[in-house]
Amino acid sequence: MPVRHPQTTHRNTIQPLVLTLLAASSLCVVSLAACTPSENNSTTVAAPTAVDEQVSHDSQSRSTLRVEFPLPTAGDTQVSQDNQGPAAPQEDDSPAVQVQVADLDLLQEIVASLAGKVVVIDIWSTSCAPCMLQFPHLVELSRSGKEPLACISFNVDYIGLKSKSPEVYLPKVAEFLHKQQATFTNLLSATSDENVLTHFKLESIPAILIYGPDGTLQHTLTDVNSGDDGLTYAGDVIPKVEALLSSAK
Repeated sequence: MPVRHPQTTHRNTIQPLVLTLLAASSLCVVSLAACTPSENNSTTVAAPTAVDEQVSHDSQSRSTLRVEFPLPTAGDTQVSQDNQGPAAPQEDDSPAVQVQVADLDLLQEIVASLAGKVVVIDIWSTSCAPCMLQFPHLVELSRSGKEPLACISFNVDYIGLKSKSPEVYLPKVAEFLHKQQATFTNLLSATSDENVLTHFKLESIPAILIYGPDGTLQHTLTDVNSGDDGLTYAGDVIPKVEALLSSAK
């Protein structure tokens, strides 16, 4: 039986390994040559694809949005009328859209200051599709010329996280309000959404609060106590507002 010499075995193992390393080195040299700029230090850049252009466009849009809505302070925040994107046309002499961070105590103070008027408070969120669907009707009501009437939007985007203050939500809320041309009183709740719902004994939003001229809460409207189609301004809010306005005359 032939005996394999240890040295022969070692040499037979080393030679293929050396050849493999040499082949790999050649590939590396070829790869480096392909990535190295030419003598005039110029490189050829492939034309961007449609996907690349879309990603670039989306990134610019997000950056623009951050610039357009800088983080406001906790006081009155006037939304700039410039560079707001596809907003509805607005007259030059029309009132500016403003948003103010307010807790429940300040909300009640504002309602008290409107004594003698019927006050409609729309509690909504940018994460609530039905809320935003009904919001234009609040704008219409505010412009209806009905007197004495005051409209307030009360946004509850703030969920109470310590890492995200109410001011963090202002840009998104302000953008929506500007597009809706909501030139009445707009408040962003400094009280968490759950505490707002608990305070007013609400099961869900959208919710509409209607105060009488004497400053007392007359109606609390949600999908639960509204018509078959859910809460609507035409079917639920306006009839009650008109009844209170008639009694105030």
